[in-house]
Amino acid sequence: MEIVAFADPAEFAEAAFPYLERREAEHNLLLGITARLIDGGTGGWATSAESPGFWIVRKGAEIAGAALMTPPYDLAVSHALSGTSTALASFLHAVGQVVPGVTGPRGEADEFAAAWQPLVGCSAELWRKERIYRLTEVLPPAGVDGSARLAVAQDISLLTDWLNAFAEFTGEPGDGEAAATDAIARSRAFLWVDGEPVSLAAWGRMTLTGASVGPVYTPPENRGRGYASAATAALSAQLLASGRAFCCLYTDLDNPTSNRIYQRIGYRPVVDVNHYRFTLPH
Repeated sequence: MEIVAFADPAEFAEAAFPYLERREAEHNLLLGITARLIDGGTGGWATSAESPGFWIVRKGAEIAGAALMTPPYDLAVSHALSGTSTALASFLHAVGQVVPGVTGPRGEADEFAAAWQPLVGCSAELWRKERIYRLTEVLPPAGVDGSARLAVAQDISLLTDWLNAFAEFTGEPGDGEAAATDAIARSRAFLWVDGEPVSLAAWGRMTLTGASVGPVYTPPENRGRGYASAATAALSAQLLASGRAFCCLYTDLDNPTSNRIYQRIGYRPVVDVNHYRFTLPH
């Protein structure tokens, strides 16, 4: 197998998108992040002095898989032929690439983690088991008090607090104020309002025909009343009405409540995802 590295997201997109878009919902992370980088935005992600990296793996004339990493975030790998993740791990180790973790379809992430550990002498923790869901028709929840509205400039403080809380809850780095500013500027965030704002749903990435929903956040004191379901349904309906063919989102498989509520409003499973974090011995 041959590994081809790219520094320019546009060059990576030209080479990899025809492959990645065959499984558009499954590859929403790689597709959406690359598109945002081409546009020059970060969406409020944490940033690092280290430049992003992009790779495709070829087997003969065909693409066997693809990957990207935007430090300080973990490596994201695509659906791939067996052996692709092992070849990628060997290549990244040979060029001295630091990889703090890996996320991707379960088999591909498992293969990379198994190959990476003996190469660098680290241990791999299965940090989160996730599932990607896809929706093409919204089933609005009934009996939820309140209504949805677009977040506006006056909501910046609230969004900042909620997005910081979401980042802390998920354990992912992020800048709540930058993310809130970007979400409002790009009309990405919807609030569910029941007297006052009680829940948030936003979209984060666009792909060729779809949109990735997230983050979705409800403060603890407002949970259990259907607000997150209603906010997500309203946002999803708006995205479909705007011309998107589908919406997709990630759920934590250890949170049965979120998996249940998203299926009730029309989201259907696409693929299971494993997210590993690597730790070097002390």
